[in-house]
Amino acid sequence: MFFHDLGIPASDFTVSVKVYNVLQDVLAVSVPATMFMKPVLSGNETLRCPAFAFVVEHATTGQRLLFDLGPRKDPLNAAPRTAEFIRSGMVYMPVSRDIIEQLEEDGVDVSSINAAIWR
Repeated sequence: MFFHDLGIPASDFTVSVKVYNVLQDVLAVSVPATMFMKPVLSGNETLRCPAFAFVVEHATTGQRLLFDLGPRKDPLNAAPRTAEFIRSGMVYMPVSRDIIEQLEEDGVDVSSINAAIWR
């Protein structure tokens, strides 16, 4: 499908995208694959995958948008259902540096983020 088929007009404006892996040690991640897919093939019962955050910056206006798709550094303070999974031991997603720390290390002033979207 071409973007014109969606009714999106052509534009000369661009954005830059920075991608951050919130889970620095993907091999340490342990999530039951059944939480995301069925059927689960033998040998693939545990899902080990990255979790990303994206900073999208508009080239002309300089506005920044953060899409944070990663887990919290303090997962027990997450949404109740997520915290419940963490407490149960079913899910393990270690975060050594959260997205704010990673942005600051990358020289991004977090107060320059105009909007944030969390999953």
